[in-house]
Amino acid sequence: FYFGDDKKIKIDGGTNLGKLKKDELAKLYSECDFGMVFSYTNISLVPYEMMAAGLPLVELKEGTFTEFMPENAAVLYDGACEKLYEELKKRIFDEEYFEETDRRNKRLLRERNWEKATEDMIAVLNGVENGD
Repeated sequence: FYFGDDKKIKIDGGTNLGKLKKDELAKLYSECDFGMVFSYTNISLVPYEMMAAGLPLVELKEGTFTEFMPENAAVLYDGACEKLYEELKKRIFDEEYFEETDRRNKRLLRERNWEKATEDMIAVLNGVENGD
C-alpha cells in the first residue's frame, strides 16, 4: 500500500490509497506488518507515526533518517534485498526482538519534541554551512 499521492496516480507493485485522514492512517498502520519510508532528502513525520504504531520501519541507508534517529531504530535499506528480507523476518517473527525494538523506539519517541527536532535541524544546517 502507498499513500500521500493523488489517488489517480497508478503505481506498479501496490495499491495507491491516496491522501488519508488520521483514522484511515491509523487503521492502515494497524493492518500492516512493517512500514517503508524512502526519502533521501528529509525526514518526515511518517517514520515517527509508524514507530509509534509499533511497525518495524525500513528507511534508506543513504537518506537523512540517521541524522535524527539512531541506526537501530529502523532497518536501513542499502539495496541488498536478502539483507532486507532477513532483517524484516527477524523484526516481524522474533517476538523478543520485536518487543525490544518496539520498546526502544517508543522510548526514543518519548524523548522527541519540537524543541529537540529544531535543535537537530539547526545542527544539520550548521553542518551543511561548515561543509560537513
